[in-house]
Amino acid sequence: MTRFRDGQRRPSTIDEPMESPAVRKPADGQVHKVVRLVATSPSSWEDAARNGVEEAAKTIVDLRSATVADFDTVIDEGRVQQYRVKLEMVFQFDRSR
Repeated sequence: MTRFRDGQRRPSTIDEPMESPAVRKPADGQVHKVVRLVATSPSSWEDAARNGVEEAAKTIVDLRSATVADFDTVIDEGRVQQYRVKLEMVFQFDRSR
């Protein structure tokens, strides 16, 4: 589950099982959560990544980093319709709970 700015707790991603969350333990000893998301843009992969980060930052508290894990496109009638990036977003667990 992910804690959002509105205080609600919801599953982090559709494809991530709740019973085995993706967790990363950095060298500094803190524990961070990793969530995966897909972001799109009609103009570029860079804009898709920016859209994903900006949208996630509106609801995820203490967002630390994002890694682009994959790029792809949606094609219709031989033309690119959407640029898509799969992002891994990292944020720190809320230690006050």
